[in-house]
Amino acid sequence: MTRENLPHLRVLGKVSAISLILLLISLTIFAGAVGAEEEAVVMVEGFAYEVKEYPGVRGPGKIWYQYPEGSIYKFEIVYTDEGYVYKIITSYRALSLYGFGHPHLYDASGNYIGPKYYEFKVRMMLESGWGGILVRVQKGSDGEPRELGSYLAAFDGNAEGGCFSLRKLGFESETECSPNIKYGKWYYVSLRFERGNRVIARMWGNGVDLTLTLVDDDPPPPGGFGIRIVWDASKREYGIIYVDAAWLTVITPEAETVTTTITEETTVTEATTITEEVTATKTTTIKETATVTETVEVGAEATVTETETVTEVAEVQTTTVTESITETITKTETATAPAETITETVTVVEQPRCLIATAAFGSELAPQVQALREFRDGFIMKTFAGRNFMTAFNAFYYSWSPYVARAEYENPMLRSLIRSSIYPLLFILDLSKYAAEPFSPIPELAALVSGLVVSSLIGLIYLAPPILTIWLILRLRGRRVALRLRYPAIALALGLMFFTIAELFESSTMMMVSSSMIVLSSMALAAMLPTRILQGKEAS
Repeated sequence: MTRENLPHLRVLGKVSAISLILLLISLTIFAGAVGAEEEAVVMVEGFAYEVKEYPGVRGPGKIWYQYPEGSIYKFEIVYTDEGYVYKIITSYRALSLYGFGHPHLYDASGNYIGPKYYEFKVRMMLESGWGGILVRVQKGSDGEPRELGSYLAAFDGNAEGGCFSLRKLGFESETECSPNIKYGKWYYVSLRFERGNRVIARMWGNGVDLTLTLVDDDPPPPGGFGIRIVWDASKREYGIIYVDAAWLTVITPEAETVTTTITEETTVTEATTITEEVTATKTTTIKETATVTETVEVGAEATVTETETVTEVAEVQTTTVTESITETITKTETATAPAETITETVTVVEQPRCLIATAAFGSELAPQVQALREFRDGFIMKTFAGRNFMTAFNAFYYSWSPYVARAEYENPMLRSLIRSSIYPLLFILDLSKYAAEPFSPIPELAALVSGLVVSSLIGLIYLAPPILTIWLILRLRGRRVALRLRYPAIALALGLMFFTIAELFESSTMMMVSSSMIVLSSMALAAMLPTRILQGKEAS
């Protein structure tokens, strides 16, 4: 090996290293997409709020909405051995619902905009009374909750044990009891509403693991969720419940396939017409009858009249009559088998929600959130390349975005900062659609062009400024860092090559990897470009 070959080997090694890193990142995203459950945790509540009483409708974090019934009640955050907990006391019953008002899970008009299928889970402890969690709570025209028809998973406890029940309020309940259900013990309670109108309630912890299920043919519309506590009427004791954590998991599952089978019945009507001619001969004998009356006078006193009737055969007439009789016989047959069965399959896909943008703008109905959704669903998701890239992207995005969204709800300053940062992204998406418009007759190519424009502009607008700032700081300190564009450029070329192969062979796996490589490498190129230009001017 000669010295002249060493620089080339170094370049080859760097190119291989960069390509390998990008490939590993892509494969990591792909692995997350393949192995990810079709669920996303969008809310984790730890009740780390100020220790005090919350007397109004707006409870802790101004996210919990409190509705007491009875003359004595208290909603407060207290600090215990379990940490910060939410404590509710009532002399009758009380309800605390998460995000029951605008701008959380409802729009300005009071319409519910939260998830349709979800699981709500709470870690709780009963001191007395009967309590649990409630889901699909409706909002009345006065803004108050309507519990009738909602689903409730609740339990009670005593020294001998207690019972766990699942019911649709206003209907009978499913119940299981256990000697391990007791007051003063912490348990997890969850309520899950799935497709197919399946409601699953579960209680576990401290020796208890119970699951109850019901299928509701007439479910209530989607609605809110929260905590419910009722006093102990038999002992005339207050209902007291402690809650130290709550989770909301949105179910964003695979496509739901509805299959409609059409069976054709064939009806055959056969009509047979029979015409018969009937000939009848009629013979008529005509007889002539003549009556002769003769009167004879006998003297002057008597008259004798004689009448004689003579019948003679005059003639015989024969008449022949021919009649046509037509009879129609109709025979109807309905053939059901063998029948032709036509099966039509319609696939309905529920797309994931834009969590960070929804939290930033306060509603899924905000124009900015709708614009992001329209770009995704109306353009990208209609192509093979776009669908596979979004599969990989969602696995990455939903691994951290719920926590950012939760932080937005709790921090107005962060929410304003993120809201401001989204506006350039909206401009980028609009610009990419204009750039892809000439290629619209070839949707896959249009999606590729749009992806290149979006990722390049994201790198230029969001990543280039901090990179340039770091480079200038290092330069002022006397350190020189050389950025080379050839490595991400080669990675981009490899990504485009794999993209072409994936399109030709319709390989979803390769498309996820190649599209991720294209996006990452083009972002890196654009992010490094301003700094590289300054480096070139400095060198000259």
